[in-house]
Amino acid sequence: MKFADKYVIDNKTLENGTAGKIYRCINKDSNETHVVKVYDKARLNERRIDLSLEEARIGLSLPVHPNLMHVFDVFDEENAVMIVMEHMPGGTLYKHQSEVGTIREVRTARMLRHILLGLTVLHSVGVMHRDIKLENIFLRSKGKSQNGLDEVPAIGDYGFATRSIPSSQCVGSPQYCAPEIAFIGLQEHCATSNKPLYNEKCDVWSVGVVAFVMLTGLLPFDGPTPTQVFTEVIKNILPFQHPSCRNMSLQAKQFIVKLTNTNPSKRPSAKEALRDPWLAV
Repeated sequence: MKFADKYVIDNKTLENGTAGKIYRCINKDSNETHVVKVYDKARLNERRIDLSLEEARIGLSLPVHPNLMHVFDVFDEENAVMIVMEHMPGGTLYKHQSEVGTIREVRTARMLRHILLGLTVLHSVGVMHRDIKLENIFLRSKGKSQNGLDEVPAIGDYGFATRSIPSSQCVGSPQYCAPEIAFIGLQEHCATSNKPLYNEKCDVWSVGVVAFVMLTGLLPFDGPTPTQVFTEVIKNILPFQHPSCRNMSLQAKQFIVKLTNTNPSKRPSAKEALRDPWLAV
């Protein structure tokens, strides 16, 4: 079966990335609205095509969960790889925060709880995401949900996800990457093949960074080049003295510090992080 046999595409581009474009599409049988990520094979080398298919396979294999973006179908066609995914009308958390500014603590804690629940499911089936950031967290609805709670966030974009745990690849977004990945990134400029390994705890670090960004609107580790960002990540000096942290509670700070422990063995798992008292606010 081909994509066109099951879906009708809306030619309006929702997102135009370096590797693929995202369009809205309609299931012909159910009339449900989804989105489709289209990887143009003419623009990709063989390795990137293989990575897009691996992204699709991982997405298809995941259990259905409210905090994970669902992948419905994958089509490996002559000119493109097409991944049909759940439509998230609320857009990304990044877009939402750019519109509303910093997010109050109670709401941040509720949303982070959902994100950690989704991460717990990913890790329980042997998948690490490796690119947790505001741009890859999606909101199912705009505004309040029917039960009166805040928007339910879902983790999406499995482009860097892997079942190869542990890993020694430097992938993801430097500002959100854990120090064990940053160290590998710095090593890539050196003539060494002895790269350290990391595991799914890298995703927990990224949630700590997400928490800081949601509460302050600032990236705690940043710089003009990836190398400088990696250096800041390894230093791990959280800028709590910044004026934007003035109203941040001690519990919130302790939560962020706990998740961004430089030592992965002392960093909580996603499941353990869910037990933090701050998330119960």
